[in-house]
Amino acid sequence: MHQDTRYGLIGLLIIIVIVIVVYYNYPSNVLSNNIQNINIISNVNDTIKDIVKDGPITLTAQEIAKHNKADNCWMIISGNVYVLTGYLYSHSGGAQAIIPSCGGDGTQIFLNKGGNGSHSSRAVQFLNSMLLGKVGVAIGASDLQKTQINIQQTTNNLSRGESEDD
Repeated sequence: MHQDTRYGLIGLLIIIVIVIVVYYNYPSNVLSNNIQNINIISNVNDTIKDIVKDGPITLTAQEIAKHNKADNCWMIISGNVYVLTGYLYSHSGGAQAIIPSCGGDGTQIFLNKGGNGSHSSRAVQFLNSMLLGKVGVAIGASDLQKTQINIQQTTNNLSRGESEDD
């Protein structure tokens, strides 16, 4: 066996061992949040590319309706548009409390906490960190990039154990 091949195999073996050690010793919720963050970044980057290519987009009900899945969730709450994708699986009430309203108006669900009272001021702070803009306003790539940064900071805080109900 050639020496280069041997070094390559040893390097591959080391990488496999590291992956296994990290996988079994890293909290699963942090891993899933990091995987979710990669998906969010990918979806946001795709939207940024579209904006750069086609120009600004207007936050209309039709535009928001395109973002109606767990891996690409925009929602209207009280006339504002929020990008909730990265937050879904950190939500203390579970992602299923939010997903049905992705791409639509979730004002009533948010205001009455799905029929269970009202959200805390901390939850409102988390929501505001995911603000994209007001319904009817045109946004550009830089607006979406700012929101992306805020979302990453929020999800990082949540994966470190902060809660929106603190």
